[in-house]
Amino acid sequence: MTQARGAASALTQMQPQPSLTSGVVYVPPPAYETDKFVAREKLLQGFRDQLKEAKHGQSLRQIIMLWGVSGLGKTWIIRHLAHELGHDQPDAQQKGSFAIVFDFAEDTVRHCETLDALLRTFTQSVQQAIHRLENQLNTDERREIALINEAIAGGQSPEEIARAIVCLFQALSERFVPICLFDSLDILEDTHFDWFAWFEEHLWMPIGRDSRMLLVFAARKEMKRFQQFEVRRRLKRWQVLPFKTDEVTAQLKQERRVAEAELVGNILYPYSFGHPYATWRLGEGLAALTPAAQPIDERVARQFEKDFADLLGTVIEWWLNHVNWDVRQRLLAAATLRHFHIRALQMFLAETENNDDLRAEPDSYFQDIIKSMLGTDLTFWSQTHHGYIIDPTVRKIINRWLLLTDADEYDRRHRSAKDLYVRLIRESQPLSATYIIAAIYHDAMRAKARAGGDTPWSVIEPTVTAYLDPVTSRLDLEGVTTLQEELERDDELRELLGDCYQELTERVDALARVVSQHSSNGATIP
Repeated sequence: MTQARGAASALTQMQPQPSLTSGVVYVPPPAYETDKFVAREKLLQGFRDQLKEAKHGQSLRQIIMLWGVSGLGKTWIIRHLAHELGHDQPDAQQKGSFAIVFDFAEDTVRHCETLDALLRTFTQSVQQAIHRLENQLNTDERREIALINEAIAGGQSPEEIARAIVCLFQALSERFVPICLFDSLDILEDTHFDWFAWFEEHLWMPIGRDSRMLLVFAARKEMKRFQQFEVRRRLKRWQVLPFKTDEVTAQLKQERRVAEAELVGNILYPYSFGHPYATWRLGEGLAALTPAAQPIDERVARQFEKDFADLLGTVIEWWLNHVNWDVRQRLLAAATLRHFHIRALQMFLAETENNDDLRAEPDSYFQDIIKSMLGTDLTFWSQTHHGYIIDPTVRKIINRWLLLTDADEYDRRHRSAKDLYVRLIRESQPLSATYIIAAIYHDAMRAKARAGGDTPWSVIEPTVTAYLDPVTSRLDLEGVTTLQEELERDDELRELLGDCYQELTERVDALARVVSQHSSNGATIP
């Protein structure tokens, strides 16, 4: 074992979890309230459309997976779906609907010591939902309910109880559309995968295969360990995204905590980046810090940046609550990078930790680090970037928190990241468009932190000139095309660069014309 590996092991066992705040107490996300639910209209309309089709006898072919990091409002969406869609009575024209909500939250799973106990807890949720239908049920439906109650009371096997539940849903599907909503699915997968596999085989597969029922999951990650083909082929993943600025305004209005919601929303957005829980924490904090009669503007808000940093720290600690100290520190460091592979992470951590031993570690050591980061549900593989990424909203909040708490360290990390990509640019053959964009990004992040506002062209011009000059650039036609495509879809860089973004794309287009001309002539750039 090398010195670095030994140090990491020792940290895991001995070091306390250092706080990211100055004693600010964590406050859990608020419970769902119907009148405070905002936005998500496009997502909700997708469910409405599916339910409308099912109510008129059309087949449901999809199982929907809502996924995204903690605090984006997945539980609120699940609860709102049950509230809005789960209480319709049948009539002569269409079916009714009812909803069953079951949350595999840590408390639920921990208190159920056996699969049988967990199944019976779920069965209670089914019985409660059916009880609300009491006045709408016919004789056959009541008979099916009696059978499931008999199966439970008789102490039958979990498989027999599951079959009874499915049969009940199938009987009710003649006049109703059952909406089965399962929250916190990732917790069940992470803690008891055998239970997860059992639920998939005996409940989710038969429910999903019956095209008359709507099955919805919610989890903090994409969930790629489903084993049943019938589940995998029907599964459609819908990513839950942070709010846009107008949706942040709507959130603040509905919470009734702050006056001038539009102005406050614009002030808070560069700190929360539309993350609903982070916005709520900051909004609550700002309301507590300012007298009711005091007008709020950016100047007033800047007075409370230290308080904002502490509030953001509680959000980050909530995300990293169960993460070992060494993994936590390395994830916080890696959040400087928009995407990374094993070699890039090795080079960056060795530089930021000033640890030469890390440079000598084998790839397997960093594979273990990445595996641990993946276990936080904040890090995942991106096919778009062909590398690992930390959830973009999480990454932005961590960067903002670091800038507020230690501006020098923030600058040092982004300088190290720029140096990393310059080195990778020199080593790459052919020249990588992705590395060029990364170098420009870290230049701009440093400049924006120092000056605020848009990035001045003078900051990124040296990098642009070094690698995108039509006379000296090593980019071939494929590389220039890739660069144009990546810039076109890079909304984050567009926002970061401001007016400079247009100048950058014009430089790239000019390079593309030269490279294309040389390519058509069968020549290379001298």
